Amino acid sequence: MLDGGRKEAAFLGLMQQRLRRTNGVGLLSASGLADFVRLTVKDINILPDPAAPDSVKALDTLAFFHKASFAVNTLNRLMELPLVTDVKNPGKYIALKKRTKGLEQVPDISEQTLNFIYYLNVKDHGKAISSLIRVFTNLDLSAVKSKDGDMRQPAIHYLQKYGDFIAGLIDARSSRAVENLLQQISDPPGSSRIKRKSPLSVSLNAYLGGTFGQESWRGDALAKDEDFFSMAPTMPIGITLSRLFGQKQRSYSLFVSFIDIGSILVYQPQSVKAVDTDLTFKNMFKPGVQLHSNIKKSPFYWGIGWQYGPQYVEINKEKERIGASRFFLGFGVDVPVKTLYQK
Repeated sequence: MLDGGRKEAAFLGLMQQRLRRTNGVGLLSASGLADFVRLTVKDINILPDPAAPDSVKALDTLAFFHKASFAVNTLNRLMELPLVTDVKNPGKYIALKKRTKGLEQVPDISEQTLNFIYYLNVKDHGKAISSLIRVFTNLDLSAVKSKDGDMRQPAIHYLQKYGDFIAGLIDARSSRAVENLLQQISDPPGSSRIKRKSPLSVSLNAYLGGTFGQESWRGDALAKDEDFFSMAPTMPIGITLSRLFGQKQRSYSLFVSFIDIGSILVYQPQSVKAVDTDLTFKNMFKPGVQLHSNIKKSPFYWGIGWQYGPQYVEINKEKERIGASRFFLGFGVDVPVKTLYQK
């Protein structure tokens, strides 16, 4: 009967009509049960055909997802359709998730779990991870208690607070999407003062400035190994740990960087001919570490640091990798994105 045509419409309509007239269902809504049965029967079509040959079943890589989808859709209907009597308003019916507070999150959690299963099936592991993070973000773990020294509670709190942001970063497919995410969680202007006043703080941080230092290039693509001094702009992003020291409470920061947008503009030695540097993530991934002295009553800093990041270049139409590292002195503006911890 479930052929998607007039037979199916007539069958489901008559079944629903008959169920709406059912008596003796107690505290349940006959109309709600009729809707639930109609929608669940209609969903049977998404299940794999048990009569199909084994050769056909083997080709259906989404068979488990379709079974899980049927189960999740059925569960969500139980939670969301007006099936049960409203205790406060006898004669009216409400959804189970509204009557029982602990069930409010079930539809969102089950939906993200279904997404996780789907992305695993299609081998999109990035989106699978982001879906799994959102499962934990939606969980109500307020009842979880931790002993002294147990890091589970802070970790759960952090994941619930920033889980959607982390998942969004994984799913982002453009610079505009990343920019929008950062704007949603970013601190207000002037938040660089937190480093200069709080005894201890941790932040997601960016900096804008310049560096002067010695750079070393190594690689078969070079005529010879190069060590040279140069100035370069710097726009790194990473994690900063800041603390006050001494009687004068001077502020110092340890900064661990992951990417540096300014690194693609570094000076290139004369021995490297016909070089084109692509604006790609590979050329911006520059892990490094820096020690900063945060200048009082200002957003400026000065510091020393080291950075490693191979240059992926095109030399004479051939893709080449040049190993590069840099020791430098730096000066610039502190641009906190988000304070993650403050004491």
